[in-house]
Amino acid sequence: MKPDEIAIIKALAQEKMLDAETKWNQVKDQFVELAEDSRSLRKVAKALTQIPGYELLDEDETEVHVDDFVVLLADLRQSTKHLMNNYAAAQKGATELKRVFIETSVLLPCLAQAIRFGNGKVTEYLGDGLLAIFRVPEGKGSKVVVEAHNSAEKCIEAVAMIINPMIKEEYNLPPLEVGIGIARAKGIVNWVGLPGFMVPKVFSQAVFNASKCACGNNEILLAESAEALWPTVKSGEKAVVFMKKRKGRENVDAYLVEYAS
Repeated sequence: MKPDEIAIIKALAQEKMLDAETKWNQVKDQFVELAEDSRSLRKVAKALTQIPGYELLDEDETEVHVDDFVVLLADLRQSTKHLMNNYAAAQKGATELKRVFIETSVLLPCLAQAIRFGNGKVTEYLGDGLLAIFRVPEGKGSKVVVEAHNSAEKCIEAVAMIINPMIKEEYNLPPLEVGIGIARAKGIVNWVGLPGFMVPKVFSQAVFNASKCACGNNEILLAESAEALWPTVKSGEKAVVFMKKRKGRENVDAYLVEYAS
């Protein structure tokens, strides 16, 4: 990341960590037994931003839109374990529910900011992860896949360089690890929900494939649909040594980009 990007994310992480601590102290007395709320992580309401290219979509519009998208899905690894297990070494009581509350309150906005530095937009927060969309203009598939991968690299850097040292210093928590999957496919943009609460969503095979590739530990895995678009390397750019083939969840083929040193 650039120095100004690091400064922005560091300030954001500090702000969100302080905010999470303040809010936790306001509600902690209401949790007599945190174990009773073990499913709360997956119950966090989805927060919506805007789908690239469809920022002014009208809820009353009846037309169904089809477009080309690259999807980035980031997942906090072992979040359920963090929630269910008492981490005795934690400071300030940052274990179980409070631990995950602090971790996700800091992590998700910082990942969203790293993605914003590119041309992606977060469309959903998924409790312990997020879904980001990059719109693909005609003939620009390779460019957008690289942009998404660059954004994913910034996400990994933000976790390693900013978030992990911060939660270690403040709460003595071990490092976070994230898995990021990237895929590309056509998608349907449509409203879903009930009158009074309608949410625009992208329905795409790329969402499924990206989720199956978001299984590594601080790794970025491309689905076949994204790997096929990786550009031929030009002189002076990052040299790809090879695409290391891996297996994602449910045996989905995935690829790790390897660079020359």
